[in-house]
Order: sequence, then structure tokens, then C-alpha cells
Amino acid sequence: MINILTEDFLSIEEVAIYLEKFGYSYDLEKQHEYTRLYSKIYDLNTQNNVTVLFHYYGMLQEEIEEVDYDENLCTGEPVRIPIYKEVNNIHANAHYYVDTALLRNILINEEQVELDHYISKYGKDELSTQNQERSYFLKNSVHISARHLRIPKCELDSVFEEILSSSTIDNQINKPTQKLLDDKILSHAEHSENDEVFHPKDSAYHLIAVLKDLLLDPNTTPYMFRTDNQKSTNQPTQAGLAEHIAAMNLKGLKARNINGIFSDANRLLNDLKKY
Repeated sequence: MINILTEDFLSIEEVAIYLEKFGYSYDLEKQHEYTRLYSKIYDLNTQNNVTVLFHYYGMLQEEIEEVDYDENLCTGEPVRIPIYKEVNNIHANAHYYVDTALLRNILINEEQVELDHYISKYGKDELSTQNQERSYFLKNSVHISARHLRIPKCELDSVFEEILSSSTIDNQINKPTQKLLDDKILSHAEHSENDEVFHPKDSAYHLIAVLKDLLLDPNTTPYMFRTDNQKSTNQPTQAGLAEHIAAMNLKGLKARNINGIFSDANRLLNDLKKY
């Protein structure tokens, strides 16, 4: 029997029902089967196949900051110039990301975790300018456990659509879809010479190393980090820096990944400045 799920965001139990269609079987009346399911979801997340979210309904502090960049005349380095900051108390009713480090505690250690700082919203915020940054901060701490987790159904659909439409399945008609998914996760986890995939923490360290080299290179100038965007102010920007590094074609440092690391770092720095 094929179960039809109509929700956009699936609970842990609904993910088990979803996976039944592709050869997985979980008897959730037994605790060790939950452990198996938690491990599968954690693997899908750490290998960047799906995101894991929680729903938050309540008050948040929203900070919108407009920044610009200028060149330090002495060092030639870009200087971040805050132009405008707006702080609003808003009522939120949306899904927010669960950090991978916290997710390990929730799914692998099967613990309840506390969030008491910034959270990152799922989906795009409309920003009026390229140099605008938006952050969300919890006004009251919240506790998250496995029962609060939600997985976007569209992302699971994308994973299995890729598997089912790949040439691999044409060559392996008799190979169960479950095995194909396991192979997909394993192939991401393996660190081969030709196709290396990094843990998010590794990517952050690699980015730090690249930034260090750029900082110490006497030939580096801030205006190397301008963008070709029509709305560009012709000044060095974070987006331009990400594009410059992505052009180096280093494994694990694509523009999307770099901007994600910068975004998380900006939020952490904003949080740190409050103390």
C-alpha cells in the first residue's frame, strides 16, 4: 500500500511512511527502530541531501542592517561600514533550521537541546539591497527534541527523483531503491581522490585558510571583490569575495557553500556583539 503524504513538512514518523515507498521498513513500536530512522535522517542531512527544520510560533527580534564597504587608505583592506540598523519585534510563524551540531545531539544522542540565540529562517527573505543583512533572535529560549523536527517533503522528493531518473537505475533494474539511496549517501561520505566531499566544519576551515592566504598576499586588493551585478555600487562586497574564492575551483568551496558559511558567521558575530 502506498501512503500519500500531502504535508509540505514531514514529521519523523511521516518520513518513515515516506521511505516505505522506497524499500525501507521501520517498526516504530520498537525504540531501536527509531534509532535506525534517526541515523538515516542524520546521514541525509550531513551529506547535504535534506535540511532539518523546526516550526516556531511566537515573538522574535528581527534586525535589518544596511552595510557598505570602503577601502582603508593605509592597509588597502575593505572596511565594513554600518549605515543603518532597524530592530523590530515581530510575531513569527515559520520554519527555521536546526544546526547540524545540535542535530547530532537530537538524533544520535537522542537528547533535548535548548536554543537561546539566533535562528535562521527557511526560505528566502526579500532584501531590498545587496548589502542588506537580516537576522532573527529568540526573545525566549525554546527546547527542541526529535518530535519537533520537520523535513521538507520537496527535498526528499528531489533526492528520490534524482535516484529514479539517473542512468544508474537503467543499468541496475533489479537493484532496490533503498540500496541506491544508501549508495548515494555512502558516495558522498567517501573521501576519494577524484571526488572529495567535506564535512561543513572542514569547509569552514578550508575557507579560513583561503582567506588567510588572501589577507597575506601583497597583491590582494579589496576591489578584486567587486561583483558584476547591475545593481553593484562598484565597491568590494561579501558576494564579490565569495565569487572570487569560488573561481579558484577548490573542492567544497562553491559560491553557495561560501555564502552559507559567511551568513552563519555574520549571525554569530552579531550575537557575540550583544555580550
